[in-house]
Amino acid sequence: MADRVLYVSGNAGRGEEIPERLDGHDGQFLLETVTSGREALTTLTDGDVDCIVSEDTLPEVDGIELVERVREQDRDVPFVLTIESGRGDIATEALSKGATEIVQRADPSDYAQLLATRIQCAVSRTDDEHVPWSRMGSRKSPDDDDSGNRNLLESSQTSVFVYTMEGELIAANGQAADFLGTDHPEELLGTMVGEFTHDESQAAVERRRSTLVEDRKQVPPREETLVDVTGEQKYAIVSSTPVTWEGEPAILTTLRDVTELRMREQQYRRERDKFLTLFENLPNPVVHGEMVDGEPIIRQVNPAFEETFGYDAEEATGQNIDELTVPADKWSQAQDINEQITANGVGRFEVERQTADGPRHFVIDVVVQDPGAETPQGYAIYTDITKQTEQQAELERKNERLDQFAGFVSHDLRNLLNTLLLSLDMVEQSSEGEEIERCQRAVRRMEQLLEDLLTLTRQGEDLQTTPAVDLAGVVDETWRTLTTGDAELRVDVDLGVRANTGRLKELLENLFDNAIEHGGPDVTITVGATDDTDGFYVADDGPGIPPEERESVFQAGYSNAAGGTGLGLAIVRDVADAHGWSISVEESEQGGAAFRITGVERSG
Repeated sequence: MADRVLYVSGNAGRGEEIPERLDGHDGQFLLETVTSGREALTTLTDGDVDCIVSEDTLPEVDGIELVERVREQDRDVPFVLTIESGRGDIATEALSKGATEIVQRADPSDYAQLLATRIQCAVSRTDDEHVPWSRMGSRKSPDDDDSGNRNLLESSQTSVFVYTMEGELIAANGQAADFLGTDHPEELLGTMVGEFTHDESQAAVERRRSTLVEDRKQVPPREETLVDVTGEQKYAIVSSTPVTWEGEPAILTTLRDVTELRMREQQYRRERDKFLTLFENLPNPVVHGEMVDGEPIIRQVNPAFEETFGYDAEEATGQNIDELTVPADKWSQAQDINEQITANGVGRFEVERQTADGPRHFVIDVVVQDPGAETPQGYAIYTDITKQTEQQAELERKNERLDQFAGFVSHDLRNLLNTLLLSLDMVEQSSEGEEIERCQRAVRRMEQLLEDLLTLTRQGEDLQTTPAVDLAGVVDETWRTLTTGDAELRVDVDLGVRANTGRLKELLENLFDNAIEHGGPDVTITVGATDDTDGFYVADDGPGIPPEERESVFQAGYSNAAGGTGLGLAIVRDVADAHGWSISVEESEQGGAAFRITGVERSG
């Protein structure tokens, strides 16, 4: 005879497809489908139902509540609850409320086959277990004949225990012994109720026993933690009811072993907690989101994201992440990335994003958990590469400058060599010393170019140390190494700074040479501290630098002096950059040029 199955579905697609597949199982089932828990309760009241199959998500009355409501009407009818994969929390609660079986929804064909098997098992267990149970519950007097109780003990596939009203175990079946870790049920006889109960469940067990003894009423199923004879901790859904056993009042208890389910749930929680700890403490910004109608919607962010992008978790949740972080000129790129993520489920992208501190460069690694889902969820991890990007850009700028230097020097050296060769040819035709002097000047000019080029090349090297130095002492030492003629140096600075001494000398030497070259042999040069004391200046009383040229004087090749290499102030700029200083030029108090070096770290 076919079993009448009531299928309760809140999903129109599954509500049609799954019953159709179950109908194909050799006429084993008579299917009736309803779309809400309220309809299911009405159908159960109006007619006989051999098994209820319900999804966990329903309109009006959800799956868990439906289990409770069904058990209020009928304690015997098998109830199979179907849930989404990974919802161990729902499974445990449903079993504690009286569900017979839990089935995880999967591929429709596999799911229907699994569901059919579980329905058969649930119905067959009812034949063995629930029918005798009905003879022991509130539908019959506890004083009725106990043959059904003994039949249940002997034939049930569930762990069954019988206790006296005082709490002593007087009967148990093989499944009960197996659950408690022994091969011999008789070894358990004489133990007291609660003896195998974990400390955390003792109080609840005693309350339930008092209800059974005093009120002679069945108590609702409840999950309890137990400990078997070997000390292993186990979990079970415990159901107890008053019965008659050998003519005496007794308590019959059945256990449904949910240890494996609970262990999986605990493992899931441990993994979830580990992941949550990683998520919360990762120094990189991380976003958990889902793609809704093609838009990346934020579901969760970690503290690093809040700090980097300036949005707290509550403010960001539910927002389109692109609208919060993507600069206006990068919107098209962001849309392309969303399409690639949807198509591939994984990706790595180098992007620019707007942060609390302005635009920064990131590498975003994206992993989607369920690419085929209607609203796929995934994680995006942001790695800040702004520093590397800036270093790369600076390296490219330096290489470009070196190319400029090489081209400039190559051109000048070629001209000087041509002059030298021409002059040497003329020496052969004339004994006058004028041509020889021209050759000597050209050679000196070439030497200066080569020296400046080597100095510039060294600017690309990293500063290994910046010890404390006395600025006035370095100024005096540098001045003594130069050919200064009638030029005068005034030192008005008492400042200790942190600097590479050799590089600092290069900076001062080129500033002094520049002042002498443009201000004449009797120029006066002053070195003093800036007003804000975070730097110093080198000023002269020469002709100065026109305002329109002050931005370009630090470029390689700039010179308005005859015989100048155009590299001296480029060297000054690179020395300042290597230290992290800033340099600018303005008019001095005497009308000449004043070079201000700021951002200098003081040493005392």
